[in-house]
Amino acid sequence: MIAAYHGHSYACRMLLDRGRANINQKDMTDKTAIAYAAHNGHGLAVETLLVRGANVNIVDVYLWSPLMLAAYKGRANIVRQLLLAGADNSLQTANGKTASQLARDGGYLHVSDMIENFVMPEHVNSRESRVLSDSLIEKGRKSIQFSAHFSPRKTNFSINNTRQLSTALRLSAELAPRKENDWWVYLSWILSFMFLDKLLAKFGGMGNPELRQAWREKFALCALVVFASIFAALLTFGFIAIGCTESPPIPNQLVSQFWSNPTNSTENLVMTIRGKIYKTGDYFKKGLHRPILPETDDSLSGIINPLFGKDISQFFPLNYDAIGCRFRPANINSSLCPLLPNDSKYHCHTSKISMRTLESLSVNRYVGFSWDEINSTTSGKKLLVRNNFVYDFTSYLDPSNTDYWLGDDKNFTRSWLESLIGSDATLEIASTNSQNDVVKCFDNFLIGKIEGIPYSCATTTVLVVVITTVTTFYAILKLSSTIVYDLYIARKLGIPKPMSEEKQNYMIITVPCYSEGRDSLKGSFDSLAAADYSDQHKLFFIVADGNITGSGETESTPDIIKSLIVPLDNAVPKPASYLAIGQGAKRHNMAQVYSGHYHYENRRIPTILIIKCGTPAERNLPKAGNRGKRDTQLILMNLLKHAFHNTGMCELEFEIFEKIRKLTGVTVDQYQFVAMIDADTIIEEKSLSRLVECINQEPKIVGICGETKVLNKTENWVTMIQVFEYFISHHLGKTFESIFACVTCLPGCFCMYQIYSYNDEGFKIPLLIDDAIMNNYTVNEVDTLHQKNLFLLGEDRYLTTLTLRAFPNLKTMYCSSAVCYTIVPNSFSVLVSQRRRWINGTIHNLFELVVSSELPGIFCFSMQCASCLDLFGTVTSPFALFFTFYLFVGLLLGQPYILQITNAVVTYFAQLFLIVFVSLNPINVLWFLVYLSSVPVWTFILPLYSFWNFDDFTWGATRKIEGADSGHDSDQTFDKFDSRKIVFKKWDEWILYRKSKKLPQLAPLHGGYLSPLTNE
Repeated sequence: MIAAYHGHSYACRMLLDRGRANINQKDMTDKTAIAYAAHNGHGLAVETLLVRGANVNIVDVYLWSPLMLAAYKGRANIVRQLLLAGADNSLQTANGKTASQLARDGGYLHVSDMIENFVMPEHVNSRESRVLSDSLIEKGRKSIQFSAHFSPRKTNFSINNTRQLSTALRLSAELAPRKENDWWVYLSWILSFMFLDKLLAKFGGMGNPELRQAWREKFALCALVVFASIFAALLTFGFIAIGCTESPPIPNQLVSQFWSNPTNSTENLVMTIRGKIYKTGDYFKKGLHRPILPETDDSLSGIINPLFGKDISQFFPLNYDAIGCRFRPANINSSLCPLLPNDSKYHCHTSKISMRTLESLSVNRYVGFSWDEINSTTSGKKLLVRNNFVYDFTSYLDPSNTDYWLGDDKNFTRSWLESLIGSDATLEIASTNSQNDVVKCFDNFLIGKIEGIPYSCATTTVLVVVITTVTTFYAILKLSSTIVYDLYIARKLGIPKPMSEEKQNYMIITVPCYSEGRDSLKGSFDSLAAADYSDQHKLFFIVADGNITGSGETESTPDIIKSLIVPLDNAVPKPASYLAIGQGAKRHNMAQVYSGHYHYENRRIPTILIIKCGTPAERNLPKAGNRGKRDTQLILMNLLKHAFHNTGMCELEFEIFEKIRKLTGVTVDQYQFVAMIDADTIIEEKSLSRLVECINQEPKIVGICGETKVLNKTENWVTMIQVFEYFISHHLGKTFESIFACVTCLPGCFCMYQIYSYNDEGFKIPLLIDDAIMNNYTVNEVDTLHQKNLFLLGEDRYLTTLTLRAFPNLKTMYCSSAVCYTIVPNSFSVLVSQRRRWINGTIHNLFELVVSSELPGIFCFSMQCASCLDLFGTVTSPFALFFTFYLFVGLLLGQPYILQITNAVVTYFAQLFLIVFVSLNPINVLWFLVYLSSVPVWTFILPLYSFWNFDDFTWGATRKIEGADSGHDSDQTFDKFDSRKIVFKKWDEWILYRKSKKLPQLAPLHGGYLSPLTNE
């Protein structure tokens, strides 16, 4: 049971075949091994148990069968396996629910439909058929082995990776169709509450509720982008201003020495009143002070000049009633003014005009006192601190003083004050209620504030410094990682070693085609054919995504490709069905499979061409058969998975399997690598071999990509501004990620994946076709804005994301010596359309990485943190341009933006440093200057356009075709999907079926394959 629970089919097979296990043994809840394998989605373990006699209809204490457990978890492949094995779909749980109802409860409507509409295929209705299937495929596999010189590479990872299994289960839950409104839906409603449904339907043309919800989610995302930008602005300019509402106090010595020197500029001359500093120099020197006649400024200068830098509180008496003080000093006259020398030059300032004038001279800073001054016993001062304010009770507590106007010793006021001297008395005063009236009079003794920065100011300052330091460190780390990579790693990575053709691994080169023209296709195919990799070990796998004619072309893309291939025969293939990515009836699609060779000079490369032609009902419609790039990838991935696990294939997959076998003499499950190349991409001769060599050097690499360069650099200004952007994305982005062995985007234009590898015991384990990837990449019900951006716009990047999350202990790498060239958009409208897809796909994929816990590293030194910084930088890039401009202007005006400017300089000019000291190519400096002139395009125009088009899932102007183009997502067909039209059989079952129908075999049963009818 434990082996089945964890999907260890080999362990199950060994235990059962050696008679050490009871296949139908039950645990305390009456669950059996097949129940656990079905629940956890382990197809190979389920098949192993089925062919050895597991009871497919056994139930547990709750009357749940294996079929019910698989249906409730949405395991479509397992459900089909069990149904083919004779599982009873009419069984009911203790609550009276069938497997179909449980699938609906779990939110898997497609699984429910499969169960309800399931019809047992011919010749698959007995256990003997299943046993025959397993034995035949095992014998067939043994007949075609790797070369005698090839020994499977062992690596230090195991199939017993429970973390990987938990990842697969969690990802399935995350990508499940939305069953009910969640927090994100409610948030989108709150943020867009002002836009009523009626208004959106009438003025926005959004009659469909799904369109309205997508628009609301887009609006919510845009609102979050604005909030993130506001946060960035506060972080740059506002946090310190908010936390530091007051400037720090000026030390007492500076006030009494520097700001009292008449030789200084008059603007530096100050006076203090109860610890607060006022700039009075210009006020007196410029004649703004109006003496009371008969006095003049000259007659008062002898009194005023000595007071600079001194306390003049006695000229501005307190309003004791206003502060709530009920006590009065004895030297207060009837006008609340302290008695001054009997001289007309001295008088109090109590008028409102005087107070307003005084306030206008304030610098909003206090005189500062250190704790050494507070605690000093030699200065003769008696100071105390309350709420950071400093009070001087020296005169009041002097033994010669006779006016104890705050209270005599009867109420212990004097002794209480003596006990507070030299300390922070804040808590003591707050806890002494009997002296509240005395405390209200403390302002009479105020002389300043304690030196230092307030906690709020210190906290916000530290926060800004830490965040700015982290981002600056991140930029420096990227640069240093690039240097380390280019100087050390790149020189060792991907350097091919001499290897005979017999030792080379089998490789599939898949080329998805849509609307490309003849020149583009031929250029790409020629470069692939010229690659220095054995022709007999590489296979072209070309897929034409529908009957499409590119804009300005006279031939359709399928016709162009057919004319470039020399077929094995001239027969027109019959369209074969397969399960596609689509809505409703579009789940059923059909395609033709051509086999032949691509000729280049004196080389012949085996080639499989698949043309999606659509069902008969759609063949006369525009874009017949088109289902998108992900569907194209899944044709191959599903074939590889079913061949690897020996599970049921659809008709199209069986035909591809057989034609590959006939064309190459090997079965598709022997191909270990799959290279993904776009049809407008040209690779260098050694690029493929360098990618393969990287994996041979480090078997833990599950995926790898090369460097993409611009082919049409100087066509016009649009292509020119893209040259350095491509350079920097590889040499400052992917090199940094390669240091972590965690490249977050393996671009579909040029990358390579391992289909499988070997564990320490020498057994094959699936990588690209692992359930953790396949169960999530094959999701068909894409109903949320987030999912649509992942699957419809950023499918290449999302495949990388799934790979990283499914295999946290493996690596994705970048090889700079494997170079390809691509034709970039030459018009601004096409560039905008392309970058809209890339930016939106990037944002949603970065979010997937941010919430992932599987990425390597810890806290700030992790790819999760790096992804978070990249995500924040991407969404705030339109506003960062203005922030940077504002910073430089502020710095010129004398604002203290040194830290922020340093961050900006490091971020931007690290790129220039990279060019000069790493690339060693002076021409790149010119490309950098071109890029610098286009920064507003990259950081403002393109991101803003992309954000506002979060709900646009079409390819726009990127791939223009003849006739109307409504994108990959908008051609929705809501007719009900009939799953009976797509038949799944294992390889030997298809052989039996074709024999029974007297159909010719697609490939001879040579090389040890048995004829199911003759047992030869």
